[in-house]
Amino acid sequence: MSIPTPPDEAFRKSSYSSQGGECVEIARTGPHAHLRDTKHRADLCLSVPSTEMVAFLRATPSM
Repeated sequence: MSIPTPPDEAFRKSSYSSQGGECVEIARTGPHAHLRDTKHRADLCLSVPSTEMVAFLRATPSM
């Protein structure tokens, strides 16, 4: 099953991101969360179920 990558304007950077562009961007479209590297936007995008992304974020210690 192929999941389409969202358009650029759907992606958001974390407020923890550095000004040098070294960060990961995330977009949410319906049942999926999409992650990509800011420096390599045209490369692969990781798409996972939104419920799995929420579980991952809850399990990750805050900084």
